[in-house]
Amino acid sequence: MIIKLFKPIAVSFLVLFFTLPLCASTLTVNGPTYGYSGVNIFYNGVKEYNPGMFPINHNGYDTWGFCVDLDYQVASGENIIDGEIEIADNYLFVEWLVGTYANDLYAEALANENIDAKATALQLAIWEVRYDTTWDYDYDKTNGIDDYIDPSNPPNGTGFFYYDRGLIKTSTDPEVNNFYDDYIKALTNAVKDQSWNSFVSSGDYLVFDLSQQGNKTQDIIVNVVPEPTTVLLLGFGLLGLCAVGRKKPNVSD
Repeated sequence: MIIKLFKPIAVSFLVLFFTLPLCASTLTVNGPTYGYSGVNIFYNGVKEYNPGMFPINHNGYDTWGFCVDLDYQVASGENIIDGEIEIADNYLFVEWLVGTYANDLYAEALANENIDAKATALQLAIWEVRYDTTWDYDYDKTNGIDDYIDPSNPPNGTGFFYYDRGLIKTSTDPEVNNFYDDYIKALTNAVKDQSWNSFVSSGDYLVFDLSQQGNKTQDIIVNVVPEPTTVLLLGFGLLGLCAVGRKKPNVSD
């Protein structure tokens, strides 16, 4: 009876496999980005960035991505995956943030909700914990706010990364700063908890080293979708179980 149930499942897996692209070495950055443009960021000098969440296509699936690399520009369209970057050290903070918030944001975006403020804030928080090694100690030192540029009092930010909270050029939405503070504070509380010592990468997210036409592009963390080879192996495994089920035991007189 159990074997009979496996047969349609195995067939379904094989059908799924043959509808997937056979090449998993590319990642496509689609547009438009969810977020605000013209945010002044201090990282190796002050420069304008457009922080937010990218619509991504990976392995034939639509998903989301966030930048974890301020040294290179994002490249729209098809990018070559040159490798994977291990999620360890500060990347674990990044995974916690996207694992806690990004899937819900993407669901809201698919429901045509405006997520620009949340997506901008989450990208800024990702950069903060990726680049600034002191973020978890700075928080709550002054008025419960992480380091940043105060436009009324020239740069008082500290560390390797901070942003101008008062000059988001395409929006005066204060919610960006509020969401940013919420994200950083939630992560700070998580890190202070003893359970953080056992926190490891779940394997649900990957950081890809990308390039386009031979030029290095931004590294992006994405929500992992099934690899075609994984689906194939599952399908063959189920077919194997079906084959075993077809064997009839020898009956001796």
